Amino acid sequence: MLVRQQELPRHPAGAQAPPLRFTMIRWQSEAIWEAVAPLLAGFTVEVLPEIDSTNSELMRRARAGWAALG
Repeated sequence: MLVRQQELPRHPAGAQAPPLRFTMIRWQSEAIWEAVAPLLAGFTVEVLPEIDSTNSELMRRARAGWAALG
């Protein structure tokens, strides 16, 4: 039995990719909280003006919480 896969379109070698465009998203924190809070007890939304990394911040907070327990 011979099975053929559909060939994917090729990338033209040397072609310039279009520039990335970033769009600023304004999250309405209170609206998010109102939508999610009834589904998740204790859910909170915190808005920070600037942060180095959300993952790093969550790890710092987790470590601080673990230290408080120990």
